Amino acid sequence: MSDLTDFITGLFLFRGMDAEKVSWLLDKSPPELFEYKRGEVIYSPDGFEQRMGFIVSGRCEVRRIKADGTPVSINTLNPGGCFGALAVFSEDEFPTEVVALKTASVLFFDKETVERLVRDEPTVAMNVIRFLAGRVSFLNGKISTFSGTRVEQRLASYILQLYRDTGICELPFNCKKASEAINSGRASVYRALDLLCDEGFIIYESKKIILNDPEGLERIIK
Repeated sequence: MSDLTDFITGLFLFRGMDAEKVSWLLDKSPPELFEYKRGEVIYSPDGFEQRMGFIVSGRCEVRRIKADGTPVSINTLNPGGCFGALAVFSEDEFPTEVVALKTASVLFFDKETVERLVRDEPTVAMNVIRFLAGRVSFLNGKISTFSGTRVEQRLASYILQLYRDTGICELPFNCKKASEAINSGRASVYRALDLLCDEGFIIYESKKIILNDPEGLERIIK
């Protein structure tokens, strides 16, 4: 585990704590590292453990499975990304599916360890609260994406969410993923793209979007 020290101390759980203190905290119950192949399901509503996972390498996708069995992408997790907080802090069923998009290494902290850290370390407790608040904000953005009355509103919300997630104004754009995310047909998505381009809010070319006017997109969805 020594080769993961820098990774572990950089996790949001231990933000603001020095490496020696983190090592001391984890001596009694060190996290476990697991490997997953591309396409392997890590968590699902039917199969999950009460532990919090952090992506060490690779990339994973969080999906919601629709009633007809079709997966809808909710989020992509890169190294440092976390899932499973709900499995640790709630007795409810895990609501989504987490799948390895490529070979991935995941570091797991079990429920008892996370609860002990939150109970005994105020810094960890505040870090968890901030993380959960961020998840609420993220999900509110997703709700806004689905709740727009017009396709261009939902697409504008979707683009803004990508912008907030990455912090960059030039974004790769996949029409299939966008149509699934906003629950609209691809033809409708392309028409909405044309409208947003005509209004000067974005530029769409070569499967990428350039944001010209994020504030304008904000006005569309209000």
